[in-house]
Amino acid sequence: MEIKILNQNEIEKQSHLIKKSHILISVYSPSGKKAKLRKNPHRLSTLFVVFSDIDKLVNYSKDILFTELMAREILNFFEKFKDNIEMLIINCESGISRSAAIGAALMYIMEKDDKEIFKKYIPNRFVYRTILNEYYSNKYCKCKKNDEKLYFDSDKIKLIKRCSICKRNIK
Repeated sequence: MEIKILNQNEIEKQSHLIKKSHILISVYSPSGKKAKLRKNPHRLSTLFVVFSDIDKLVNYSKDILFTELMAREILNFFEKFKDNIEMLIINCESGISRSAAIGAALMYIMEKDDKEIFKKYIPNRFVYRTILNEYYSNKYCKCKKNDEKLYFDSDKIKLIKRCSICKRNIK
């Protein structure tokens, strides 16, 4: 699957021209505006997410910090459509930090390799870590095979359930 990172200007100009089946995750700031998207029959769905390009809140700030709930919303959205799309498009206002963080995290989840995005962009590390932490702390296996096996965890000295396919712990 191709992952494309765009800024708001690019997505507004190109959204109707994309010929591959795709979904769009569109990020904007609390003080910003949603991207104005033209209709595209190849776009299966769009998720709009609003948060600031920050890694901590400052007192009396009007910023919105990225949360685990937002990460879960992105993960659920992606999980719902991933088998039916050729392309994942992510945009934010500048197309450098927030959209790149989401793209890098999802690329890591799919391919265990996010180097390509880190070479081209400057992903917001807080957003990136929050998505990955939410994904790996989820108590259910994402491969949906439910192929559970018991493994001995020597660090915790106990048996744990782990999916033998995706290797995630199952609580």
